[in-house]
Amino acid sequence: MKKLLLLLGVFAVSVGFVSADNKTPAAGAPTVDAATVDVTFTYKPTRREAQTLTEVNVAGEFNGWDAFATEMKKGEDGTWSVTVPIKKGKGQWKFLLNGNWVQNMEPIADRIGPKPDRFVNDPYGGKNCENDF
Repeated sequence: MKKLLLLLGVFAVSVGFVSADNKTPAAGAPTVDAATVDVTFTYKPTRREAQTLTEVNVAGEFNGWDAFATEMKKGEDGTWSVTVPIKKGKGQWKFLLNGNWVQNMEPIADRIGPKPDRFVNDPYGGKNCENDF
């Protein structure tokens, strides 16, 4: 048994998850980025929307406003959600429903998450959500 444990310890050092001193991560080891936070975006459609809603995406400063980079998944209760790592600090975002931007996020604020800290005018006459992540 001691030989097996020793062999496993040598293997862990050799694949690079711990350093030889067994205290610090070795180069290339997975690390947690303290500059990011996991944020869960949620959208709860109305009953009427739920009948035709087939796709929900979230876009914002965190993904370069790429409309289709962050697709949300529909849960059993009908709520759409996705969790993404986001840099700490202020960030704007909004949803796309069936490929169409939600022009003004303010009227649906009671059905979205995270709850926006504020709404910010966008360059197209709409309102984005803004949060202090």
